[in-house]
Amino acid sequence: MFKVFCRNLILCAPLLVTGCGDVNAPTVPSPKIAVTAITPTSVSLVWGKAADTRTATTALVYKVYLSGPNPTYQSFDTIGEVEAGTLVQTLTDASSVTISAGITAGNAYYFNIVVLDEEGNKALYDPVGEYFHTNQVSYYPFNGSTADITATANHLVLAVDLTLPGLALPTVTSDRFGYTFSAYNFVPTAPQCLQSTATVGITINSNRSVSFWVKSSNAPAGTTRAAFAWGDESANGSSFGFFENGVGNNWTVWLAGTANVPTLEVVTSNWEHWVISSAGSSVYTYKNGVLVNNGVATTVNTVDSLLYVGCGMVASALGYPYQGNIDDVRIFNQLLTGTDVANLYAATRP
Repeated sequence: MFKVFCRNLILCAPLLVTGCGDVNAPTVPSPKIAVTAITPTSVSLVWGKAADTRTATTALVYKVYLSGPNPTYQSFDTIGEVEAGTLVQTLTDASSVTISAGITAGNAYYFNIVVLDEEGNKALYDPVGEYFHTNQVSYYPFNGSTADITATANHLVLAVDLTLPGLALPTVTSDRFGYTFSAYNFVPTAPQCLQSTATVGITINSNRSVSFWVKSSNAPAGTTRAAFAWGDESANGSSFGFFENGVGNNWTVWLAGTANVPTLEVVTSNWEHWVISSAGSSVYTYKNGVLVNNGVATTVNTVDSLLYVGCGMVASALGYPYQGNIDDVRIFNQLLTGTDVANLYAATRP
């Protein structure tokens, strides 16, 4: 009896020491989840497939979760937090999904993905925040391309100006989260500028809002640089855009002529979120989710023209080439409320 017991103990010992189970989580090659299409109530996401040492790639399971609406915090980046959210899709061997349930226009949500191997080991992607609005007519997330991911499909391309034969596309760069190939860097020496394939469609003094992230490198100060604009500057108030004169100087809402409205906010070299809105003669500017100025324009009379990102139209020629990084440009044909802006900023900030 003693010999049998000892033999069984010796045979079992290695199993007790080394174990046979898989305890390693899948490896996520890039934690970024990108948005490739959006409507007021749906979104399409894409991600890089994970890998595992013992589970085939084709057997890995992806669980897609959302939180919201309008979370007041950006904390959807631990497995516990994510799994406390709403599970919306369970997929095998996947790298994309379209979510069309659980989203209401006017709200912000976070999305994240938990990937599991056959032993149940889990790995997590980085969360992506999105804002949904009925009147968002164009959205350029700059995820390695200049495509408009709304149904409008008013894509950005290399700007055309026969007086500037050296125009070039901006270069891809890292965004505010540190993701590579996720923003565009503009330099004026080329110069570099983008224009839309069709006109904006927001004219005269119709309500409008533009949201974007920007990081200026316009130093030394003193040179006018436009982050975006449309209109032709042919008369007072005939443009709608945003320009700055270098780090340490003020940002200005560009309406052409004496209609320009200073924001009273100085340019910095940090990533900043701006929303520029107008309704009638009222002009609102928000920085990092907070209203910083409510000005009155003498006139807003924008002609229907192409959208320019990284420059503007000045006296029938491109001008004010930008110097710095620009990301996540959104156009709305509606005045965004303070709540709208706060939710948009909360969902997209680092």
